[in-house]
Amino acid sequence: MLKGSLSLILQHPWTGVGLGGFEASFAAVRQNFGTGIASYTIRHPHNELLYVLVEGGPLALSGLLLAAVACFLPALNVLRASKKRHMTALTNEHTPTLAVAVLLLPISLHVLLEYPFYQSASHLLVFLLLVRISQPEMLYQHRTIFVQPRRMCVIKVLLIVLSVGLLLTACDFLAGLKIQQQLTLAERYNLQSIPPALPLSMSLTQYERYDFDRHTQELLRYNRDHNSQLLEEYARWAQAYLAVHNDAGVYDSAIRIARYQGNQTLANKLSDQARLSFYADSRFKPKQVNLE
Repeated sequence: MLKGSLSLILQHPWTGVGLGGFEASFAAVRQNFGTGIASYTIRHPHNELLYVLVEGGPLALSGLLLAAVACFLPALNVLRASKKRHMTALTNEHTPTLAVAVLLLPISLHVLLEYPFYQSASHLLVFLLLVRISQPEMLYQHRTIFVQPRRMCVIKVLLIVLSVGLLLTACDFLAGLKIQQQLTLAERYNLQSIPPALPLSMSLTQYERYDFDRHTQELLRYNRDHNSQLLEEYARWAQAYLAVHNDAGVYDSAIRIARYQGNQTLANKLSDQARLSFYADSRFKPKQVNLE
């Protein structure tokens, strides 16, 4: 994984492969390092620094490093102040800041090198809580602000609009939870009842899952209706999907459709691509001709 990631960095040193492009790009570079890496899809190099650098380039990596420095900035300021004042011991005011920084260090290293935040909401919540505790209290002192009557009316209107917006967003998310439950049930029972549409909140977070299930359902419908248009639509979708993702089932279906349509060139190309990532999968092994 390290060699493949470094190869992608050398190919795109400034711009990266693009957000969300690691999975498909890493599968493409396997040809340079052999197929003996793994017989499954690799979506993450198990190193957040490498992951950000591969997808976003140096600019994205600098943003990640700035965020990391900002988290430990209070502790760094305390250490710098103690050196300037030649303090032999830390005061009670400074001790909690350094203590929290010590707690932040292992979770930060774990996130950067192994388990990113988007795979664990609990890690993210604990991390944000520790960051808040580490901030100096002077940042949160109450200040008296005098506001003119006209501005006060504008603020009230903005608060009302914000409250209504939050209420509508909460309702949309509740509907999204229901849709997510329906998708889970549909996936358990052969995609028999997929929701007809997604709410706005789910279209931002669950669209790929919904789109995958919908096209898989259409492929299953072909076995019943024998509508060739369903195959053509799935084949077009599979080409776009495999440009970003690396899925053995989609590869197998796309290869079968290409052979059925008489496009052996495309079928061979897809088979070669699939064999790089899923070399142990018998569906993609080249057929041996018996010469006896």
